[in-house]
Amino acid sequence: MTRRSGAAAERVFEFVDCAAQRLTQALLLAIIAIVSAQVFCRFVLNSSLVWSEEVAGWCMVWIVFAGAVSLMRGDGPVSIPIFVMLMPPTPRAVAVIFSRLAALAASLFLAWYGARVVAGGFNMISQATGIDTRYVKLCVPVSAVFMAVFAAAHLAADVRRLRRQGRGAVAVPGTRHGEPPLREAGAQL
Repeated sequence: MTRRSGAAAERVFEFVDCAAQRLTQALLLAIIAIVSAQVFCRFVLNSSLVWSEEVAGWCMVWIVFAGAVSLMRGDGPVSIPIFVMLMPPTPRAVAVIFSRLAALAASLFLAWYGARVVAGGFNMISQATGIDTRYVKLCVPVSAVFMAVFAAAHLAADVRRLRRQGRGAVAVPGTRHGEPPLREAGAQL
């Protein structure tokens, strides 16, 4: 990849990440507003909003998947890197590359299956709002595609690092960038 295309890809990645973060923030505010309105209507007006719980739940689903896009971009999915960091450089690099491949495969599977669910007969029209649930479920394949792109970018970066700088240059996900693995950190003390 040339420097110019790499910079363009990074700008697109940054835009997608920023959009995912803004979407999660907006949806969180929507949940707060919806639940607050429901509490007000129920306890002050003595009448409840029939649709509020359903829509707040849908917003939560979108928050989870949009947030997962941002986490994948930042290389932040939940992991416990202690065991990988204890490995010697070669098995550590293999474990990291394998975990990147697993994340990519899982994201691609989620995108494929999510698209099948959205396009299939698993959808219904909500009684409370009249909204087709396929629009709620659309967050799964859309988010998974972006997650797969970010997983592939992390995998490609690790493979490039491995080829150019050797097995010790492969960063362990879940650690701060530049943080030495535990064996090497212990040797430096």
